[in-house]
Amino acid sequence: MSQSQKVFNQNRTPNIIPIKAGCNCYLICSNDGAVLIDAGSHHKLQAFDKVLAQNGLTWDTIKYIIITHTHYDHVANLAEIKKRSGAKVIIHKNESSFIESGITPLPEGMTFTGKIGICYTRHLGKHNVKVCPAAAEISVEDNYTIPGFGYRIIYNPGHSSGSISLILNDNICFCGDAAFAVLGNNLMPITGECKTGIVESWIKLLDTGCTIFYPGHGKPFTFKELQKSLQKYKKLLSQ
Repeated sequence: MSQSQKVFNQNRTPNIIPIKAGCNCYLICSNDGAVLIDAGSHHKLQAFDKVLAQNGLTWDTIKYIIITHTHYDHVANLAEIKKRSGAKVIIHKNESSFIESGITPLPEGMTFTGKIGICYTRHLGKHNVKVCPAAAEISVEDNYTIPGFGYRIIYNPGHSSGSISLILNDNICFCGDAAFAVLGNNLMPITGECKTGIVESWIKLLDTGCTIFYPGHGKPFTFKELQKSLQKYKKLLSQ
């Protein structure tokens, strides 16, 4: 059996292939083709080439590219990946103008580490980041189902105004930067627009019933871990 056949032999549970490209990108493979989640940071295109080759796949395997949000570390390679694959781009309508213009804004810092990092970046005169422009074929709002795949997209702002997550088989969630799993049990992103929005999105993510979450940064975490982090920050909703 070839490597490509191994990737596509699971109809009910598609194969999840992680790609380390400045953020966590994911290739979800099934017999219908592949859906790519996020496009990685600058100078990371070779990571996609390597993963495709290792799994016996070609660029045209990718049918859709889901952009969880338009911060530069998630979209820098989008234009080239789109060109090579011919895939359709799905993005929230609030952020489609960023990739179409090729100018993505820097987020605000939400933790001490995040504030220091963003302050330093802006001190260098960088208030936004340029990437190659790319068109988005599909701009969504909430509860969108990907044609031919059945995967569901939900809206979860907070980290950015157009953040979205993808739900697979009502059990697995790819949540972008709605949570950072890099600081132990603290899942609060170090950057973003609104902590209250993040907490509200966590409630929405828990309501999906998913048991495992794949973030844009850090390791996968469980329903219970997200629930624990929610309890820590839920008081923000009453302030």
